[in-house]
Amino acid sequence: MSVPLEYEVTAPGPGAGPTEEDPLSEQNTKASDPRSAEEIESDIAASRARLSADVEEFVDRVQPNRVKERVIGEAKEFASTEFDNAKAQFVEDHKPRWDRIALVGGAVVGSAVFVLVLRAIVAAARNKSGN
Repeated sequence: MSVPLEYEVTAPGPGAGPTEEDPLSEQNTKASDPRSAEEIESDIAASRARLSADVEEFVDRVQPNRVKERVIGEAKEFASTEFDNAKAQFVEDHKPRWDRIALVGGAVVGSAVFVLVLRAIVAAARNKSGN
């Protein structure tokens, strides 16, 4: 299967020199770019440095060990923040908030009593059905 070409690329013949249509010809480059060769070389060096930094940053972002370290760091930061938020619910001005501590303690004791009563009921039902 052949794909039709929209553009045809041709090379200049052996006697052809730079033309005005050729954007890279010496005449057009010198006439359209007022920068000196040193300025152009400096710009190219700066572009290379930026590209190198971008490539290094990309490699750093996708390297598995770096990704792992970043995720672990974010998880630690999240856990620390949540711990501080929870701690703030029970400590105010470096003093315990006994009302909140008592509320949580009561909930824990109530849950424990509920589990023990439920276990006793289930054990009694098993003993009754087994006899």
